[in-house]
Amino acid sequence: MYVTLNDLIMTTLQEPEYVTMTSFLPYYGENPKEVAKQAKLQARDQAKQAKLQARDQAKQAKLQEREQAKQAKLQEREQAKQANLQARVQAKQANLQARVQAKQAKLQEREQAKQAKVQERDQARVQAKQAKVQEREALRIRKERVKEIKKQHQNQVKKTVVLFRLHRLREREIAHARRVAAQHERETEERRAREAAAALVARENTSRARIEREERHMRRLRGMVLDADLTDSPRTVIVLGDRERTGGLPERLVGRNRDRRREYQHRGAVNPMQELINQDQTECNKTREELTLAENAFEVRDCPVCFDELGNTNQMTLRCGHKFCGDCIMEHMQRVGGMKCPICREQYGVRVNGWAPPFNANR
Repeated sequence: MYVTLNDLIMTTLQEPEYVTMTSFLPYYGENPKEVAKQAKLQARDQAKQAKLQARDQAKQAKLQEREQAKQAKLQEREQAKQANLQARVQAKQANLQARVQAKQAKLQEREQAKQAKVQERDQARVQAKQAKVQEREALRIRKERVKEIKKQHQNQVKKTVVLFRLHRLREREIAHARRVAAQHERETEERRAREAAAALVARENTSRARIEREERHMRRLRGMVLDADLTDSPRTVIVLGDRERTGGLPERLVGRNRDRRREYQHRGAVNPMQELINQDQTECNKTREELTLAENAFEVRDCPVCFDELGNTNQMTLRCGHKFCGDCIMEHMQRVGGMKCPICREQYGVRVNGWAPPFNANR
C-alpha cells in the first residue's frame, strides 16, 4: 500500500498532539486547516452531486420502468384482444362442428330407429308364428291327453263292472253255501233230535222225562226257525194279509226273528256301487240353474293340486273362480265327490244320468 505526501500531512495534522503544537510552529506555506476544510467542502459537494446524480438516475430508471410497464400493459391488452378474437373464432368453429355432428348423430339415430323398428317387426312376426305353432302343439297334446283319459275312464268303468259282477257272483255262491250248510245242520240236528228223543223215550217214561223232552224239542224248533229266517232272502218271505208266515210260532219268537232278519239284511245287503253314488251326491244336489258363478277368477301361477306352473293353454277355471291345470281337474272329476271344488268344496257341475264311479274312485 502506497501512502502519498498529502495523506501523510493530513494524518499528522489531525493528530491531537500536532494540533496542540501547531500554534507554536512557524508558517511554512498553506494552512492545513484550510486545506482540510476545502477538502471537506469538496467532498460534500461531490457527495451532493453524487446524490443528485443518483436521484436523477433513479427518476430516469422509474420513468423507464413506468414506460416499460405501460408498454407491457399495452402489449398484454393487445395479446388479450387477439386471444379473445381467436377464442371467439374457435368457439364459432366449435359450434359449427357441434351442429354438424348433432345433425349427423340425429340422422344416425333415425336410421338406427328405423332399423330397430324393422327388426322388432320381424321378431314379432317370428314370435307370433312360434306362439301359434306352440299353441297348436299344446292343443294337439291336450286332445291326445283327453282321449287317453277317456279311454282310461272307459277301461276303469269296464273293469269296475266286471269286478262288481264277480263280487255279486261270489255273494250268491256264499249265500248258496250258507243255505246248504244251514240245511245240512238242520238235518243233522233233526236226526240227532230224533235219536235223542228215541233214547229218552226208551230210557225215561216218567213225567219229568217227558217235560225235559218237550223242552228240548221246543229249543230245537226255536233254533231251526231262527236259522231258517236268517238264511232265507227277503224275497222268499210270503205276506199273508197283514201278517208274515211264521209257521205257527209264538208271537215273541216272531218279533225276535224279525229283528234278527232286519239286522242281517242291514249288514250283508249293501250295494257298494249305490253307496259310492250316494256318497258322491252328498252336498252336491244343486241343479244347473242353481249353480253359482264367480265374477272374477283368482290369479294364481301354480296349480293348487300338483303345484306345477300353469300355462296359457293347460288351465281350467271353475265356477267358483279357482284355477287348476287340466290334467288335475279331469282326474278329480272322475273321483267320488269330483263335482265339488278341491279348495272351497263348492259345487261347480252336475253329473250326467247313469254316471257310475270307477272301481278306485274313493281312493
